[in-house]
Amino acid sequence: LDVDETRSQWVRRARWIVTKGVRVQGIWVSEDGILAVSVMCSGEVVAWRRSDEEATGWARMAVAFLEGVLPEAVAGVRLPSQTNAMLVMIAIGSTDRKLRLLVYRESGSETIVSPLGSVTGHQDWIRSAAFRTIGQNEVFLATGSNDNNVRVWRMLLTTEEQFNEREGALGSKQVFFKFPGDTQEGVTVGAETVLHSHTDKITSVAWHPTLPCLSSSSLDSSIILWKVPEREKADETWRQIARFGLVGGSGAHAFGFFDAGFPSSRLDVVAHSWGGALHYWEQSDLGGDLNSEFCFRALPFTGGNLGPVTSIAWSPKDAHSILTTSDDKSTRIYQYIHQQSSWFEIFRPQVHGHPINTATFIDVEGLAFASGGEEKMIRVFRCPSMSLSRGTESTKTKDGIVEVPALGLTNKIIGDDMHDSQGGLDESSELDGLHIASFGTSNAQSHVEVAPLEESLLRGRLWPETAKLYGHGNEISCLACDAGCPTVKAPGTILASACRSQSHDFSEIILWDTSDWTEKRRLYAHDLTILQMAFSQSGEALLSVSRDRTFSIHTNPNRNEPGHDPFDFNLIRRSSQQGRQINCCGWSWDDQIFATGSRDKTLRFYVGLGSTRTGEPLSSRSTMKFSSGVTALSFHEKPLSSGCVIVTGLEDGGIHVVNVDQSTVDHIPSLVLSIDPMLCHAGRVRGIACGGVSNDSMLTLASCSDDGSVRLYKLAYV
Repeated sequence: LDVDETRSQWVRRARWIVTKGVRVQGIWVSEDGILAVSVMCSGEVVAWRRSDEEATGWARMAVAFLEGVLPEAVAGVRLPSQTNAMLVMIAIGSTDRKLRLLVYRESGSETIVSPLGSVTGHQDWIRSAAFRTIGQNEVFLATGSNDNNVRVWRMLLTTEEQFNEREGALGSKQVFFKFPGDTQEGVTVGAETVLHSHTDKITSVAWHPTLPCLSSSSLDSSIILWKVPEREKADETWRQIARFGLVGGSGAHAFGFFDAGFPSSRLDVVAHSWGGALHYWEQSDLGGDLNSEFCFRALPFTGGNLGPVTSIAWSPKDAHSILTTSDDKSTRIYQYIHQQSSWFEIFRPQVHGHPINTATFIDVEGLAFASGGEEKMIRVFRCPSMSLSRGTESTKTKDGIVEVPALGLTNKIIGDDMHDSQGGLDESSELDGLHIASFGTSNAQSHVEVAPLEESLLRGRLWPETAKLYGHGNEISCLACDAGCPTVKAPGTILASACRSQSHDFSEIILWDTSDWTEKRRLYAHDLTILQMAFSQSGEALLSVSRDRTFSIHTNPNRNEPGHDPFDFNLIRRSSQQGRQINCCGWSWDDQIFATGSRDKTLRFYVGLGSTRTGEPLSSRSTMKFSSGVTALSFHEKPLSSGCVIVTGLEDGGIHVVNVDQSTVDHIPSLVLSIDPMLCHAGRVRGIACGGVSNDSMLTLASCSDDGSVRLYKLAYV
């Protein structure tokens, strides 16, 4: 990954397979981006060198093997050399408690990775490592372990003769390792210090790029900043200058931090914790050096999911919110915050005990939704009354605060006097002269006016559950609601649901009345799991696709007429024209075309409601072939001069934009755009949703994937 300065965003520069079928345990990339070292669970150590200026090509340079070792961490640093050779020291921490040192040497046409030896000191697995150059021939190596300690090693580039002359200068115990080849150079390794303050496993260590400061994160829910002693002050020792995270109780990071580091030249700190959450502390007043008084404040940060994202949907009316579900057992709502010019998670309305497969808005304004997962029931949630201003308030209702009971899965309203639901505040206090920064649960007003902090998302942004729907015998596979149908007489009236199935009896579609949540009708057309359903723009037809390689259409042509039963849907078409299971479906903006995407790598287009009403034989008017199975599709609501736009997502993570020419009888599709693979997903696309067109004539597109990411694109309308 690299930063694209012109677009102020991260872009993927290169992607390559290190060893197929073998898990990568760690990777280190040099500061200049020329060299990379990867370690695998098999003990293989591979050095890679960039082969072009654009960083899109990498060549495999050298390989070493560590037999009987499971690596856990890797770090490297480039060392000065008396010759013209490139010399890189590599440190690898492993599960056998040894810190192994290797050297990468590149001289002319010769490139090797050679083991030097190992040092011991930790009493448990070594989970992290980081180098820092402190002099012309001297470096620090920090390592973190499951023994709750951080060790700092001092390494000096020297010769064996110099080592013998000054033996003891690095402490009570030092070891000399000679570099391979015809050279007298080597490195002397000795213990600098052991840092004790964490009470649980160390997950990461990181050096500040410019300041003499080291950070360490731990599963004890804390991050500590350590000041490196100045050489001129012989009596100065390593000391803590700041501590972040949890100070008693439970919170957004009660399960500990997995990683922490410094994102800039300031003393800002960014950390990653449970649930895909990212935390950011901004340093206020540094005062010029680390001996001055300074404080931190917590800021909202764009996070994400911990597991595959299973579905995605825009709010129906003006596409201002994005609703996602995930295997991490949560539903999340994102909005664009204009004051901060970025997208943020503003609600986490459902935190559940089961993976959630699907969700759909059931309200035109996007203030209510239904979700389904493994537990065979559908849950309905509605936005609390004080949260209707799109994320500017916490989920505090007139009666109290929304929480999940300790022994339950239902979001309930509790009393108002327990705590402030906004939470997520930046607390700072002095404890024994040590600055402590925490999220806390203070009752004061948060300085974050719009985007909430992780603490608030976890504990104060739930939505109350208003209904449970029982009727399916297996876990819910898909949901659809007519709230997004622009021409229906009463949008948001019908919720359709389906479940996983291996037989015709369980492959039913249940229609629910959203006014009283009663079951109104059961529709039968398939023999296996229904994978997706979609209402037509008029709400008069329901399209469904299944693992049995068929699609079906149920219609209610008189639905919008006064006095007619809106639930009177009947099967009029069932067809199988694709060779593998059909994953996705959708209707065009005018209901004249519908499309289905299949695992057989085809996208097929059919004539829409016109032929279904007249009884004409239904056949595929046109077909488009892709390089991988089609797993998601979405029609855009705005028509072009000659047709409509459809966006497809593939099994290999690719995203393509297709134009369908409606001026011809065969509705010929043409590929308009294939999004750069470097900007696409790294796993199967699970959902695609086209938003509205902004004032600058840009189409907003949202997608989700098995790679755990939600991606938003802006496509220019030309």
